[in-house]
This record gives sequence, structure tokens and C-alpha cells, in this order.
Amino acid sequence: MAVRHNDKFGYCVNENSVLTFQFGGDSMADLEGRLFGRTPASLRTGHLVKVSGYNVLTRGVNDTEITDIRENIKSNRLLPEVIEKQVRIMYGLGLYVYRIEFDSDGKLVQRWVDCPPITEWLRSWNDCGITDDANDFALECIRRYYYFEDFFVKWRFFKGRAIGGLPVAGLELVENSRARLASEKELSPFGNYTYDDFTHVMVGDWRYRGDFSVYPLLRPQHIHRYDVAISHHANGDVDGIYGRNKAYDGSREWLLGANENPRFIRSFLRNSMAAKVHVIIPNEWVAAKRKQIQDLCEYNRKLKRENKEPVRYNGVEIGTDFHEGLLTQYTNIELERLTTYLSGADNQGKMFASFSFLGSKGEEVKWKIEQIDLKYKEYIESLISFDRRADEVLLSAKGIDPSISNVSKEGVISKSGSDAYYNYLLYLLQLPAPEKICCDAINMAVRANFPHLWRQGYMVGFYRPVPARQQEVSPDDRITSNQ
Repeated sequence: MAVRHNDKFGYCVNENSVLTFQFGGDSMADLEGRLFGRTPASLRTGHLVKVSGYNVLTRGVNDTEITDIRENIKSNRLLPEVIEKQVRIMYGLGLYVYRIEFDSDGKLVQRWVDCPPITEWLRSWNDCGITDDANDFALECIRRYYYFEDFFVKWRFFKGRAIGGLPVAGLELVENSRARLASEKELSPFGNYTYDDFTHVMVGDWRYRGDFSVYPLLRPQHIHRYDVAISHHANGDVDGIYGRNKAYDGSREWLLGANENPRFIRSFLRNSMAAKVHVIIPNEWVAAKRKQIQDLCEYNRKLKRENKEPVRYNGVEIGTDFHEGLLTQYTNIELERLTTYLSGADNQGKMFASFSFLGSKGEEVKWKIEQIDLKYKEYIESLISFDRRADEVLLSAKGIDPSISNVSKEGVISKSGSDAYYNYLLYLLQLPAPEKICCDAINMAVRANFPHLWRQGYMVGFYRPVPARQQEVSPDDRITSNQ
């Protein structure tokens, strides 16, 4: 019997059975973060599952992290377009070749150059049977980066590389929802493993655990050994193997709240009554209705003996035997009629009729409707205030200024040209690190196909022209003049 444990949790294996155990009262089954800091990091970021003989690392505790991120972001009214702006800004005019050089002042500069061998290879992907051309592939890499901060790439190789041809024909993106890191090694389920322990990538539909394809995880030093392989590119995570969208993690609760807010308002408008009221039903009315229903039940017994159809009372089938449920059913129908009258956009100006009667002491008995002040204005304003604050938090988490995103704190397009210009320049200064990850696969392929050019410093990146300030542009060429 093999027994292993890590801190408070452990497991033991005996032949074909596995027993898990724990020390103390904390529940290991609480996998959704309710234990917060006490939950092991491996449970928060993913865990190992056995699939077809491989140890596969899940994306998140329930292996739904990718779907959750995608659906929560796409459901937001703000973030999808903000991300698309980030994609367009990083992509610029597309892929071009450059070299990093020192200028005459000793400063590093990025020199964009014409390099026909690399350019012709990038343009040949479709001719080699690759679905997307190089620029479309690069766009999708950027988009996956801003959603998940990692992506998987399938490498297609030329068959003629053994006789001196180029090794890499082109690259294809593999959807994050379909790819998982896997290992043939026996790994500890408590997170005592590193990225280098994973040797393969398993691709398939993880919702139904059907058929899977297994590919070697590409290592640059072994690139000439593969017939087909998948590489993984990520913005590193301090306590995980996969990349993690830090902006999403930090603003998740605000994002979920912002997504739910419209439903709260719609539900309020759809279901609220014209005026929130408290309805007082007098006991005399209840007693009178009970007596009426009892009399009708007795009358129905008579009709039954005569083989006649029993009567109904206000739509209620009362039958021949009285019980309190008949009175409750009748009362509910009356309340539904009243609610229908008081609620809904189409019911304004309608009339509701009812009867009053005299009580045992000769006084008038009727239903009373008392209005309750639920402070509608404060409720709606609180939802709107949360919505505005959520927008600020989400934009701040994405690191994109309102003057660039075109959304200000009050939802008005920013009109300050100088703010937009300088904030745009500052934003561009943040892009080299994300661009390195997004272009990593293509530059690895450039290194494999053109090692002599790589040694000379040739690389591929996104060309982003920096707009000139309007006062530096001739009056005829300014944006305002052209408009």
C-alpha cells in the first residue's frame, strides 16, 4: 500500500482502490474558493486527472475556466469591444520583419526591413494547405492572449526538410478549450510538478471526454524531430502552469455584477407592480367565501345525484367536498387578478371592480390596499452607480485609458486630443512584452527555417505607426480638415 500526503490532505493506493483522507475539519471538497486562502493552490488553478494513461492538467478546478472566462467576457457590454481595440492596436498594420540595432547615439532602435525570404515564407502558408495565412493566425494569437493570456499552436512541417528544405510549413492555432497539457510521468496530485514535467498536449472535446488526439509538446531544441507537434505560449503565472488572465481574476466579481445588473433592472421593470402594496383581506370576507364554497359543494352533490354537470366558482372546480385548499385557490385567483391590474406597462388606466358587503355589526367590509414605499429611485440609482463603478474597474484592470477606449467615467466619448495622444503613446510602450508572447511561435519558426537570418537579428513583429500630433501636420492633412 502506497500512502502519500501533503500538509492536511493525502491519499493511499491499494491494488485497484484509492482512499483519500485529511487531517482536521476543513473540507477538501469545497473546490469553488469558499475556503479562499486555505485552499491549496493546485486546487484553485487546476488538478491532475487520468485520461488514456496520461496525467492531464485541468484548466481550473472543474476544468471550466476557459468557458467561464469566454462567456463572462462576451456577456459584458463593455469588455468585448475593449479587447478588440487592444487587438487592433497591437496588430497595427500586420506582420513585418525588423532588426534591433544601435543608432549613432548608442540607443537601441527597431529597424523595419525588407527581408524577402521570411516575407515569402509568411505569404506561402495558404499554398501549403494551412487554413489561415500568417496575418490571420497572428490576429487570433493576439485575441487569445487578451482573453486567456496563453494559446496553443500546431506546427506543420515539410516532408522535404530531410533533403535540405525548410522544416516549418506553417502554424495553426488550437482552441484553448480543446487543448490540455499532459504527461506520461507519474506526477504528484498536490501540485509538486513543473512545466517541464509535461511532455504532451491532449486535444479533444473535454465536455464529453470523447476521443482525444495526443501530440508531443514542442521543445525548440528538438524541433527537427517532430512530424507534428503543439507548442504552448503563455504569460507566466506565479503559482500555475497555464497562463492566467490576471485582469479577469482581479475584476471577476465586478464583471459578474456588471453582467447581472441589466437583468436586475429588467426583472424589476417586468415584475414590479405599479405601486408596491400590502393587501389586507378581512376575516369577514374569508368567512363569507368559505360559507359560499361550502354551499356550492352541497349544491354540487345534489347535481351529481341528478347526473348534471357541477358548477364552478370563479374558475375553480370546487367539486362536492369542501376543503380549505378550495378557499386558498379562490383567494389566490383574486390576488392574481389584483396583481395583473396593478402591474405591467399595458395595464395603466384599466379598471378593477370588486364588491364590499356588510359585516355582522352592519359595518362595511372590503379589502384594503396600503401602499409601501420601497424607494424605487434609490434602488435604481444604486444599480446605475454600481454599473458606472464597474466600468471604471474593468477599464482600469485592462490597463487602457478611457481616452483610448472612447469610454469616460460617465460613458461619454473623451474629447481631449492631447490626452488621447499621450495616453496612446504610453500604452504603446507597454506592448513589447505582450507582443513577444503573441509572436513567439512565428519567431520560433523563423529561427528554425532561417537560422542564418536569425543569427543576424531578423525577427517578426507588428508594425504600428505612431500618429503625429495634429499641430505637427500641415493644415490640409489634419483630421478635422479632412472631415
